[in-house]
Amino acid sequence: MGDRVFNSCSNFKYLAIPSTAGVITTTSTSLPRKLTVFVPDGQVEAFTADETWGSRTILPYTGIPTVTAEDTVRLYGRTNPKYTYVVTGAPIDGEPVLTCNPEATAPVGTYTIYVEAGTITTTLQAVNGTLTIQPAPLTISVNSYTRNMGEENPEFKVTYRGFRNNEREDVLTKLPVVECDATADSPWGEYEIRVSGAEAQNYEMTYVNGVLTVLAPVGINNIRNTQEKSATIYDLQGRRIATPSSLQNGVYIINGKKVTITSSHTQP
Repeated sequence: MGDRVFNSCSNFKYLAIPSTAGVITTTSTSLPRKLTVFVPDGQVEAFTADETWGSRTILPYTGIPTVTAEDTVRLYGRTNPKYTYVVTGAPIDGEPVLTCNPEATAPVGTYTIYVEAGTITTTLQAVNGTLTIQPAPLTISVNSYTRNMGEENPEFKVTYRGFRNNEREDVLTKLPVVECDATADSPWGEYEIRVSGAEAQNYEMTYVNGVLTVLAPVGINNIRNTQEKSATIYDLQGRRIATPSSLQNGVYIINGKKVTITSSHTQP
């Protein structure tokens, strides 16, 4: 085969060499870079091992082309990808047509990619492919909150990021559950606010937890100076303290809760 046989054939896609005579000698510079070569089944190994031909795609020649749609995926709510195909068996002259047109609102599942002859006039075998629509990612976050020690927890609210097709929370088959271990009796500190449990046909959930910060009680000066009659204070011997301003550092029962008074603030 001459060195210039493929000159000006840069778009040449397929080549059939049905001869069983062995590897044909040519130069790599004369071969198109993207070339599929069909050779007799017994010659595939030899052509693949050849320094010149081995950098191209070498396939067995059967005499009948098979066009196979390649499987592909997309996320729910996205546009369909460009479908691709592979040719085996023998070259084709023309282009097949691949058809699969689910809408952006089509639910998660599998859809057939149909192969039609298109501009191919020779006999061919068509193998359909599959488009798989996967769940879209949905991030559910719970906000962070701050409250004083002794108060009830606030109402925890969640936010969503990732809904497709202008959808909202009402597409969830199960709403998220928000939990926090802190109660009104919990000491001051930080508590994780956990969110989980949401379900939806077309979404895959990712959760972002929040933090509840429980603030320590008011400082010692505020307790000592308060004159509110509602502040019921006892020492650990059960004696009521009538005058908050007389409190010394120590442990007391204030409004039914054990509180440690220090020089700067109270601690549970």
